[in-house]
Amino acid sequence: MSDTFHTMPVLIRNTQDLDMFHKCIESLSRSEEDPFVVLYNQGVISNTELYLEAEKYLERFHILGEGKNDGIPFARQGCFEYIWEYHPECAFITEIHADMVFQPGWTTVLKGFLKNNPNEPCVCPGILTANGEWHPHEKGISRLDIPGSMNELLVILKEYRQSRVVEGFVHPVMHNSAALRNVGGYNLSDLAGKQGYEDDYLLLSYFNLLHLPEEWKPKADLNTCVYHQTMAQRMDFTDMNEEAEKNFRGLVSRFGSKGLLDLKRIHQGEDTKEDWNLVFFGGLMDTPTSDAFILDGYNSYIITRNGYKGEEEGITFLPYSKLEQVRPDRSIAVVSHPFWVTVIAKWNPEMIITLHPHQELMSENRDLEFYSSALYLKSSAIITDSEEHYFNLSLKYPFVYFISHSTSDKSADSAIYNPKEETLIELIQALRFQQEEYYSFALQLNSKLRASRIDHLKNSLKWDPHNEFLLACLGKYLYLQREYSLSEDYFFQAFSRNVVVFNDNQGLKKYYPWICLAQARQGKVGEVLNSYGILALSPELKNHYHHLLGLYHREQAHIVLAEVSKVYGDIPYAEYLYQNSEEQWRSAGLFQLYKERMNHEPVLKILNENKDVPSLRKEWWLISGEMAELSGDVNHAKHCYLQASCYDESQLDRILRMEALDEFLKCIVQGGIS
Repeated sequence: MSDTFHTMPVLIRNTQDLDMFHKCIESLSRSEEDPFVVLYNQGVISNTELYLEAEKYLERFHILGEGKNDGIPFARQGCFEYIWEYHPECAFITEIHADMVFQPGWTTVLKGFLKNNPNEPCVCPGILTANGEWHPHEKGISRLDIPGSMNELLVILKEYRQSRVVEGFVHPVMHNSAALRNVGGYNLSDLAGKQGYEDDYLLLSYFNLLHLPEEWKPKADLNTCVYHQTMAQRMDFTDMNEEAEKNFRGLVSRFGSKGLLDLKRIHQGEDTKEDWNLVFFGGLMDTPTSDAFILDGYNSYIITRNGYKGEEEGITFLPYSKLEQVRPDRSIAVVSHPFWVTVIAKWNPEMIITLHPHQELMSENRDLEFYSSALYLKSSAIITDSEEHYFNLSLKYPFVYFISHSTSDKSADSAIYNPKEETLIELIQALRFQQEEYYSFALQLNSKLRASRIDHLKNSLKWDPHNEFLLACLGKYLYLQREYSLSEDYFFQAFSRNVVVFNDNQGLKKYYPWICLAQARQGKVGEVLNSYGILALSPELKNHYHHLLGLYHREQAHIVLAEVSKVYGDIPYAEYLYQNSEEQWRSAGLFQLYKERMNHEPVLKILNENKDVPSLRKEWWLISGEMAELSGDVNHAKHCYLQASCYDESQLDRILRMEALDEFLKCIVQGGIS
């Protein structure tokens, strides 16, 4: 009887998920003799349906859960406890995913490592991702294209094995069952959120409770490799950031600030002593050093527009044509002009910080909005010196920071991105570490900055309690801090003050969209409809309002909330509501959201499934054109836009947009070639 048991949360939402699950368990059944898998059903299919799918390839398995999203820590811990109670003979427990493909003998290699290293609580294989990257040892370097055939994939996994062990942590992971039980697995009193930081929590549990050496880091044995279509199957939860933040607070509560320092050390790679690069991409009108600075442990480069080569005050001026000489996987790009987006996409740096363009620049060139949106989606941080832009961007993107002139050492009429700017430097330092480490830091930093601003606004209101600007500003910060009831109250106060002073409709336009959002987040469907109805002044909005009333009477309240959230910009909440709605509403709602957010792959998938519908052909050409344009394939993008213009001549403007970007890059290239 096998001494190894596998655990797997399973979420089957569509045929793609089911296909991945079939490949996973088929390869698992071929990788070892008679594997035993504990499945935790997270939905959407029933346990009976899951049983019928699993038995096609597995002889020994057990299903837990009731077909609903109970969360990753809860599901994993349930699997562990089932194994400990009913299979005490178990010596090794794996955590596997439904989007993996396993090569024969993979568990034998990992068991051998744990047997030969009894003080190691866990070990991982090397993994190949959907991007053709080998993790953890070659993260960020795409080596190959993934074949469509599972047999071809298994050949690649076998050929790329290496006879060495490296530091790093990925999934799948194999645990020594005794060590896992010793630390208790996932402590659900600390991990109250549905997903996020459970891996970090377990690593800290091992490090602290097993009294491992100070220099300990998890290991990956590259003598075996597994395919993991990383991030392909995220569970659907209300506000992922909020769920992750719960677990982050639990982690800090248990392990303290020392735990964060331990995590930082654990996740640092073996080559962290090598300097990283800060690469600054400015605009044509920028002065050479307007945004650039030097920082210990970093090589600073400015991509020049005039071909000037050399060094000045520790900063290297690098012609655009020489960019390929800078190693992208150890670089942070700091971008202050959105026309660089296609260059950035090709170069593929480890992280991107976007400095939001000044409003004057945005208003002069309407094409910048498209490229800015594309750049924001790629960015690990967005920094703006406009508080109003900060509010609007924060509704759409996770890590947006407002740094005002008043917080800088520089004068008010100069650039805000100063080497002494604490927030920017903190972000850059955090970006050097693993993505999960940055994610936790960014959540903390965002919350800290907002809390500080909230305290400042509250103190200001003590001296000026009827100040409309302060009331509205506080309402927006409270909304971003998820204090929706308080936020709604302050927006009503700001609106009331506006009516008293100005007695016009401006207060409606300024505050009722925010009031709608705060009410939607609280699930106040009736109040949302009333507020939205007040704003429905144009014929178009009136028609939409009556449409929402119809949905409400058909008991589709969550679609009402999704529609209002989408209209007024709370995209993450609208997306969550659509994802958890019935199929007839989900596809149409998500299609529009994904299209607006340039999430092209799922949009193209939906269009391909309906390619025979004539009205969607234009959309197919437009999405294909955007994908080609943002990847730098100019000729194919123009071809797609010309095809779309056969249905709508106005789409020719997209070709003009590309020519504006091309002119920008020509100016850079002409000045940059040595």
